[in-house]
Amino acid sequence: MINKYYEIAISEIGIKPKDFWDMTCKDIDYMYLYKEQDFKEKYELASWQISYLTAPHVKKMLKPKELFNWEEIKAKSLLTPEDEAEAFEKMFMTTEEKQALRKENITKRLIELNKKKALENGSKNIKR
Repeated sequence: MINKYYEIAISEIGIKPKDFWDMTCKDIDYMYLYKEQDFKEKYELASWQISYLTAPHVKKMLKPKELFNWEEIKAKSLLTPEDEAEAFEKMFMTTEEKQALRKENITKRLIELNKKKALENGSKNIKR
């Protein structure tokens, strides 16, 4: 989904919203890989520091790999390959297709809000 891709680009990578639309998917992917590598290095360093700082105080020394398992973290990735493919497709939609999708999303959201209000009003009527 483009929303997830956009959210990751803005919040995790730190791309400015206006710059996001001027970038290619490859640019964003490279920036994400750089941030991911930076994140990995910082956490590996922290896990080594924790391991050595706690060693005198525990019977069995904690191994850095026990504190920071990159494979587990990578498995909990925010974007699945399907989400990435969908986001890539949506980036190249025509203006009309984007407008139709926005209308569809707005309609769905309005329906959800109306259902929520109806439930709230129904529960208020019961309390009276």
